[in-house]
Amino acid sequence: MEAPLLSDEQLAWLGRPLSIVVAARDPSHAPCLTRAIGWGFDRASGRMHLMLDRRFGLPVLDALECGSGLAVVFSEPASHRTLQIKGDAARVIGAAPQALAAAAAYAAAFGSGLAALGYDATLAAGLFDVERAEPMCVEFTPRAVFEQTPGPRAGRMLAEAPR
Repeated sequence: MEAPLLSDEQLAWLGRPLSIVVAARDPSHAPCLTRAIGWGFDRASGRMHLMLDRRFGLPVLDALECGSGLAVVFSEPASHRTLQIKGDAARVIGAAPQALAAAAAYAAAFGSGLAALGYDATLAAGLFDVERAEPMCVEFTPRAVFEQTPGPRAGRMLAEAPR
């Protein structure tokens, strides 16, 4: 059995209240991006799930449906620690019924993290507007993990799936 691409430590860290930005490219190769409002990882399949708000993420969702790869940046506001996960074989699927509750929990945790840094707790509410969200799920296979924390190691590949 092949070693997992994401370590247990990385997966635990991803569970913190992080900023999550998803990028793709449209058929003309123009970049598009949006914030994710939640994520998950299925160890059995090795697939990652991102929850996007259709209202703000439609260009990314459309690009993924056209076959774009994607890059996801997870960043911790308090430390600026950042990981980038690149993937392919993305599928856009409907969100589970509990998606809004999960998104609300994510937004609350992120808001608490920002409040601890001195930001107004309502900042996260404005970023996510979960009450009116139209959640969609993107499922993909991670292919590479990169260190993106600002500094001399930024851009260093940490893991890559065999092709």
